Amino acid sequence: MKSCWWILLVIVALFICIVISVNYHRICRRQTYYDLAQLRAQETKKPLLVVGDPVGGVATKYLGAAYGCGDVCLDMAGCPTCPTSITKKLEDWLPTAPSNSYVIYISLVLEYVDDDKIDFVLRELQRVSGGDLIIVHIPSWDLVTLHGLSYTKRKIIKAPPHSTTVTYENLTPLTAYLNINLF
Repeated sequence: MKSCWWILLVIVALFICIVISVNYHRICRRQTYYDLAQLRAQETKKPLLVVGDPVGGVATKYLGAAYGCGDVCLDMAGCPTCPTSITKKLEDWLPTAPSNSYVIYISLVLEYVDDDKIDFVLRELQRVSGGDLIIVHIPSWDLVTLHGLSYTKRKIIKAPPHSTTVTYENLTPLTAYLNINLF
């Protein structure tokens, strides 16, 4: 019976190590992409629009922000720690912005945009950014997010800066639940 407890303890310890590793990787990706967006904003002399509250996630509430506020931060719940914050949904704010006016950094937001709005949002992001668009999305191998896929509406497959376009797959609740794509 003691050996069963040791095996269980090892499994729990391995799971904790995986969770820590995946969260660390996510934070590093967010910071690296934010740095890239800041550099692009300096090069183009356009303001940096951050979409997604830097401390809005569960992990960032405890570990701190993984990226900065940019010149303007947009989130449907607001960005309370940022000096310039817009509290609106992305699809409601984008039509009011001038073309080619911002470098846009988006962190883990597109997965939650309503299905009937996603194509509109992608077109508007392209228009407002003039192509200066950096998107952090949930990787398909991210084990920590598997429990939350039923809350996401889509899986982003490709996005800038690694692609010039955004490719995604809509998820139904069943495909979200079964979507364990580790490789």
